[in-house]
Amino acid sequence: MDELSEEERVKQIRDWWSQNWMALVGGLVIGLGGVLGWQGWQAHKQTQAVEASVLYDKLQEAVSSNDLDSANAHQETLVAQYKGTPYAGLGALSVAGAQARAEDYAGAASNLEWATNYADDPALRPVARLRLARAQWAQGEADAAVATLKAGDTPEALAAAYHTLEGDIRLMQGQTDAAKAAYEAALAAAPVQGGAAIQRKLDNLQLVLSAASADEAPEPAADTDGAPATTEGTQ
Repeated sequence: MDELSEEERVKQIRDWWSQNWMALVGGLVIGLGGVLGWQGWQAHKQTQAVEASVLYDKLQEAVSSNDLDSANAHQETLVAQYKGTPYAGLGALSVAGAQARAEDYAGAASNLEWATNYADDPALRPVARLRLARAQWAQGEADAAVATLKAGDTPEALAAAYHTLEGDIRLMQGQTDAAKAAYEAALAAAPVQGGAAIQRKLDNLQLVLSAASADEAPEPAADTDGAPATTEGTQ
């Protein structure tokens, strides 16, 4: 009976294997393929990062030598082939900075707009947005610059810089009340040791507002002889 039971068990195992071997092998293949696929993807990403790093170094060399055409060409390649790496965003900021120094604000704005929307590193995007607003303002697009500053949440680390730039723009537009509010927000967001420059802007603005109020004050009434009235008594 024991021998027969053993044979029966063997037969049961064989029957189960004949019915299920394809599923087991298929699962093994899929699992192995997933592991190999993940490893292959990681290797691909590492290769992409290395290649992008080499290209970014070339871009930096071109920026350092003031060869903006080459720098921009390298940046275009980073965007086209390596936009999934941090180097595309870093390259956009670097080239835009060189373009701004050369007063090519339109070119700078183009690179900064890409970085604002597509930089792989989320920490770069608010930096790019701040610089984009500056480039737009430099082109005389004050309203667009303010809209850019307000297009998303103001990052805490850059809040003082965002509000200060808005205050500068509003002041140049003659919107003194809006400028004052922006400077006050900048001062509130500034580090304890970093608010002196903002405070000076506020103080200067207050002087302007006070002078404007004085200019608008009514002149003293004239006496019957046409001379200005005084508080001094007559002799």
